[in-house]
Amino acid sequence: MVRQDSVVGDDGSHRLLVVPCALVVLVLVLMVTACSAVRDEAGAGGSAGKEWPAETAATQPAEGRVAEPVVTEDGRMIQPAGHTGIWFETEPDDPLEKLVYESQRFVGQPVALEPIGERALLPQWEDMPDPCHPEVIRRMEELGFEALERGEVGPGQVQCAMVPGVVEPPMALSVRGIIWAVDSDIEEVLDPIVATLDLVSGYELVAEGPFSEVAGCVAFDRLRDPRFSLRATHASGEGEDGCNKSTASLQIINNSLGGEVD
Repeated sequence: MVRQDSVVGDDGSHRLLVVPCALVVLVLVLMVTACSAVRDEAGAGGSAGKEWPAETAATQPAEGRVAEPVVTEDGRMIQPAGHTGIWFETEPDDPLEKLVYESQRFVGQPVALEPIGERALLPQWEDMPDPCHPEVIRRMEELGFEALERGEVGPGQVQCAMVPGVVEPPMALSVRGIIWAVDSDIEEVLDPIVATLDLVSGYELVAEGPFSEVAGCVAFDRLRDPRFSLRATHASGEGEDGCNKSTASLQIINNSLGGEVD
């Protein structure tokens, strides 16, 4: 197993209250920021029914793309070429880490994100990629989530959120919701930047300052287009535990996007 950070969830009984409130306040924080700137069966546990790619000598992606994972004869899922971040070769026990593992099935199957276009509040944001693509939502639903918001557009950001579905009560007790977005002018938000979590995940974290006071520890990933960043946060947890949860949440979103975002 490549990554062994513990990501222990909290009781999710207030999930439908906590996540919407966080969404509203996050949009307000981003509005202030934006306005000041206008002057993102595999594994040892035995996951039955999964259609993982059969083991091959090598799976090579197109240039600059992420390959699909392969599973060895002993059940280990190998991190494919081009994929970076958290990776589990076998299914972990922790519910949130298990979702990271489950989401690895989508790696190497990129989703082409459409720009938000005329929904943007200012012309400079029209080509911002929309991370709430219907296929991403479908993949998250396949992991056991249900949509709370789809494509909520604010100043310099487009944001979506999902919570555990009622069909997955064990997951709902410990995972709660995931909020993710593509942001513009992210340098204004990243004040201060807390040091990169580690060399395995490589994500930037904000765990201090006004933004994190609203959202908790927030994980960011720079996109290929340097104007935009992908953001994710878990709906509960503070301090190092909250950072672990947000980093795992961002990995789930990254994997659900196919392991890369153009």
